[in-house]
Amino acid sequence: ELLARCLRKDARERLRDAGDARLLLAEARAHSEPPAAAGAARDRRRWIVPLVTAAVAIAATAAALLALRPALPAGQLRRFRVPVEGLTTHFFEPLALTRDGSAIAYEARGRLWIRRLERLDAIEVPGSNEGRAPFWSWDQSTLCFSANRKLWAFTPGGDQSRELCDIPESGQIVGGAWGADSRIVLAIWRGGLYEVAAGGGRLRPLLAPDSTIVDYHGPTFLPDGRSVLLYVHDKQGNGAVAIVEGSPPRLRRVYDGLDGSAVSYSPTGHLLVTQEGGAFGGATWAVPFSVSSRKATGPPFRILDGAQLASDSRAGLLVAAEDPASPTGQLGWWRRAGGAEEPVGQPQQGLSSPSLSPDGSRVAYVVVENQNVDIWVQDLVRGTRTRLTSSPVWEGHPAWSPDGTHIYYASRGGVGTDRIVGVAGDGSGAPDTIAQGLEPAVSPDGRNLVYTVDRKGNGDLWTVALAGGSAPRPFLVTPADESDPSFSPDGRWIAYTSDESGRREVYIRRYPEGGSRLQVSVNGGEWPRWMRRGDGIFYVCADTLELVSVGPGERPALGMPHALFSASAGEFDLRHTNAAGFPLDAHPDGQRFIGVRQVGPPVTRSLLFVENWLAEFRRR
Repeated sequence: ELLARCLRKDARERLRDAGDARLLLAEARAHSEPPAAAGAARDRRRWIVPLVTAAVAIAATAAALLALRPALPAGQLRRFRVPVEGLTTHFFEPLALTRDGSAIAYEARGRLWIRRLERLDAIEVPGSNEGRAPFWSWDQSTLCFSANRKLWAFTPGGDQSRELCDIPESGQIVGGAWGADSRIVLAIWRGGLYEVAAGGGRLRPLLAPDSTIVDYHGPTFLPDGRSVLLYVHDKQGNGAVAIVEGSPPRLRRVYDGLDGSAVSYSPTGHLLVTQEGGAFGGATWAVPFSVSSRKATGPPFRILDGAQLASDSRAGLLVAAEDPASPTGQLGWWRRAGGAEEPVGQPQQGLSSPSLSPDGSRVAYVVVENQNVDIWVQDLVRGTRTRLTSSPVWEGHPAWSPDGTHIYYASRGGVGTDRIVGVAGDGSGAPDTIAQGLEPAVSPDGRNLVYTVDRKGNGDLWTVALAGGSAPRPFLVTPADESDPSFSPDGRWIAYTSDESGRREVYIRRYPEGGSRLQVSVNGGEWPRWMRRGDGIFYVCADTLELVSVGPGERPALGMPHALFSASAGEFDLRHTNAAGFPLDAHPDGQRFIGVRQVGPPVTRSLLFVENWLAEFRRR
């Protein structure tokens, strides 16, 4: 009663000072102590009274401070950012907040981390190298994630993660959820929806993709802990919010008013829908939603810009991955012997993926402008630059024809809509769709194209004739993930990347029969390209550019990898490819490379925390 009197908001009812509190205590003792206990009470008061007096003094001081501070409204909105070096944002659900808002797991620097919000540091999840798609158990004690085609579980405070099950099909998940019924539901990348017991074991199919659905994405459980909320995508790239429930399980689309990529349910009574902004950035929308009727109850409203993958807790805390503007880059040369040369052209936002014309006089590259990803061409002789594409869809992976008259590139308007497009190198004429795929490379005779086709998360290599109207045909189709194709200058070999050994390595394979194969890299590699003279293959290994010499002959003699140079701050960033194409290219003279120099300070992504996010929108 005393503490309550000290802390009352109304000053007229609140105690004024510790003196008033002493009178109340004395009055209470006089009424409560029997006479026989007075002596013993005096002994107890020798140590009780000083403690109580100190407590009262602290309470009175707190009351005075509260009286001086303006009253805070209930459910006040608060925002703050926590920069995270190497924070990853992609559609594999790279962050997860516990239901009570006490901890968050996220992907950064190729690993998973757990940060309890009462602590200043984060702990690394053991065995989470290349880990993805973290999600918490229903009781919040265990974190699950995928790595190396398996599902793992880690209990904070433990020494290691434990294996739960193998992941079928593509071996990658795009989200998982642990329900109140000790059941884990997994969405397989470009595959089906599965379930497994929380203790591990064999996966059981829950739903298989039908003729219209490309994949299931980001499952979460509704408050009942049994009904699954998720996003589905069709072959036209359209998405819809759906619920899976019942026995046998049935899928029902419940909202398709936003073209999003992920969804979660907020205890405020809203669906939180992530909407990607091209290849970068994004927004989060809130849709009033009734769990009982399974229907939207109002129009959507935008709650976050430049952030995605929002996760909300019962405590009213919302966390999202904030994607800042793309870093500004500038083209520049790097000598093979080492040492940077003068920059090329003007800085542009999100500049990446340079591709030199066969004579080295022009370079095609990718630029991000107003969250739109397009291809530009810089004339290295005259210093002019031209915007080659301007459509609202993502465009990347530029590649030149051998005569320098055309550029082939990849265009993506949504899930399952990758296509190879050809256009005149000067931008004249209408674009022409060649095939469905990504990462085009043209044969030296200009007759054929090799490219990557996405097959449920794994890449296959296909070829197509550029004239004659023949159908595309497979070149390399395996259970592994193959990508990054590049023709040798004599047209007899194709270099590519594959993870068949368990990590990404560079290989060459005979063209067109596809039989003979040689491994080029030794300690991992990706983004391979041939030197224009055919005497070497360069590729990226971690943040280092490596070169392997190639000798003549029916079965070329391959040398050991030789490190040319490494990326460092302010120099070429070999890691900043934003999935738009090769990070650099070699000049025909073989003595220098063109790449992208980062201009200005580095960009660091942040975790955006929003307390009581709905307070900002209630009055609207």
